[in-house]
Amino acid sequence: MSSAFNQVAEAIAAEDAWVRVSSRQLNGPGTLAAVLSDHHPSSEDFTHVDVGIVFDRNNPASPIAWDCVGFPATQGELWLEQGVARWRKTAFATARDVTTHSADGVLHLDAGDAAGLKDYHCVFTSVAFGSGPLEELAQWAVENPILPAIEERVIERFFHPVVNTVRFSYGGGEHSTAVDVFINGEFDHPAADIVTNMSWPRVEASLVKAYAICIEQTV
Repeated sequence: MSSAFNQVAEAIAAEDAWVRVSSRQLNGPGTLAAVLSDHHPSSEDFTHVDVGIVFDRNNPASPIAWDCVGFPATQGELWLEQGVARWRKTAFATARDVTTHSADGVLHLDAGDAAGLKDYHCVFTSVAFGSGPLEELAQWAVENPILPAIEERVIERFFHPVVNTVRFSYGGGEHSTAVDVFINGEFDHPAADIVTNMSWPRVEASLVKAYAICIEQTV
């Protein structure tokens, strides 16, 4: 697993002035840090590394926004680069915007926004990816926000008093559907079932990944 940590760390450190301080931690812009873990084990054929963004590396109680990077165990260099690129555009972009207000392509959804969650301000970003045609699925994602559809399940799983996270992805064809929903870094079957049963276009090799950092809005 140390080899996988090293591969992911090197890919992250290639941009954005990330500096490796240990085998499992990189310090980034401002007070951000990235920590690597193996909460969800790899298999013989597929390597999986959990990547958590620490909002304030100087605060031991700082919340962590978890995401992951996965790639084939062999000949996975391109997948690794693409996985880290999606991490930059989603989890890292939202965390950077929360701390520095300087990330591109990030949406701010106030509590009650038609695309967000009640009682929570959501810092949100998404990206369409894959080798298939992306336009139809990407357009559907804009017109049919996922967060309101899974709102009830998501909010009952929020446990952090300040910051909670939601990551979801969906896509693929009729016989290759892939859906994931993670709430605070943990896969949630009921929420994933809700997304699976939605009417998004089944397009081979086309997927959407999204990330939301949700901050309780009291006023």
